[in-house]
Formats: sequence, structure tokens, C-alpha cells
Amino acid sequence: SLVGSEMCIRDSDQHLFLWGDAGIVTCIDPKDGKTIWTQRVPGDFSGSPIIVNDKLLNVSASGVVQILRASGEFERVGELDLGEPVRSTIVPMTNKLLIRSEASLFIVHSNR
Repeated sequence: SLVGSEMCIRDSDQHLFLWGDAGIVTCIDPKDGKTIWTQRVPGDFSGSPIIVNDKLLNVSASGVVQILRASGEFERVGELDLGEPVRSTIVPMTNKLLIRSEASLFIVHSNR
């Protein structure tokens, strides 16, 4: 079975984010190691999470991109359903994201 890396990502050295393969997302204070928040988001994940600007993103195996605010308060900003299974990590590029599904390559352009 494919198991995603529960990768730690830093947000300006203020927060550390852990995103487990079962969708458990945890924000930790890197100074003292204390948990700030833990929440479950829908889906099973095999890719690694990324931070783009102030957003924390990961795509589920069913192809739904979960978008959270990368901050000390949990906020689900939205989601994007690609409609195809995905078992890869989102690739950030200037003003766009690349997402490889099992059958397609998606290019998601930024509104900014």
C-alpha cells in the first residue's frame, strides 16, 4: 500500500504542520513542541503537503485538493475535486500548480 509522508512544513518558523495519510492535520509550535490544533480533513493521502503563500494544500487519493489556511487557527479554505484518482504530490510553480492524476496532468492557475 502507498503511505504518504507525514511531512513537516514550516510557516515562517511560527508553525509546523503535520499531515498524516488518514487526513489528520496537526499544527505544532516549533519552539516548545506543543500542539496548537489537530483536525481531520476528508480523504486518504499518499502525497506530501505543500504551502503556497498562506495556504496549506494536499490532494487525496480520490483526487480532491484540500486547501487549509497555514496558520495557528484551523480554517478550511476550500477544496477542488479533480474527478480522478491522484497518488502524487502537488508541484508548485510560479502562479500555477501541477497535479498528476493516474490519467491526466492538471495545471491549476492562480487567481492572484
